[in-house]
Amino acid sequence: MPKPIASFSLFTCLLCLLFSIGATAGQYSYDRSLDHSTSVAGEDNNNNGIRDDVQNYIDSLPDSEAQKNALKQVSQAINEAMELVVNGDASSSKLHAMSWTVSKAVAYLWSQYDEFNRW
Repeated sequence: MPKPIASFSLFTCLLCLLFSIGATAGQYSYDRSLDHSTSVAGEDNNNNGIRDDVQNYIDSLPDSEAQKNALKQVSQAINEAMELVVNGDASSSKLHAMSWTVSKAVAYLWSQYDEFNRW
């Protein structure tokens, strides 16, 4: 998969995940302030590993602080994974480690939303 398509796919997955959390309650909508440039990393002025546009979106959500922190953890993990691919540093062992990091972040995210803990 070409790098721009892989990066776009991962970023799209992140956005879908963010929207799907609250979509059942109908409380989220598409935010036009998200950066739609071709940059994978986007701007990260505070160097916390989360794109500023995504962090601003998460901060604007009506979710609890624990939920927002879980969303930020997922965003940070996915951002790291995208940068591995874009920077050509995606060795098998690094991708395996990153997939584990993303999986743990997503599991933690789901644990923060009561409506998904009923199963």
